[in-house]
Amino acid sequence: MDDALESGAPKYLTPEEVADRLGLTVGSLRVLRQRGGGPTFHKVGRRVRYLETELAEYMRQRGFDTTEEVAGNG
Repeated sequence: MDDALESGAPKYLTPEEVADRLGLTVGSLRVLRQRGGGPTFHKVGRRVRYLETELAEYMRQRGFDTTEEVAGNG
């Protein structure tokens, strides 16, 4: 298991990682973000990041199979 998850520290994902898990391009994810849709994101400095736990919840709510996406990419 990922050390950050074991220690309880939040794991942030890049837009590239999120787009891959959702089956989107980074550009499509950006458009969702600009229109107020898509998963919740956070600005860390000038960078956009997504909390893995929030992405998992977003995916669950929309019927994605999160077993592989969250547990299998570590």
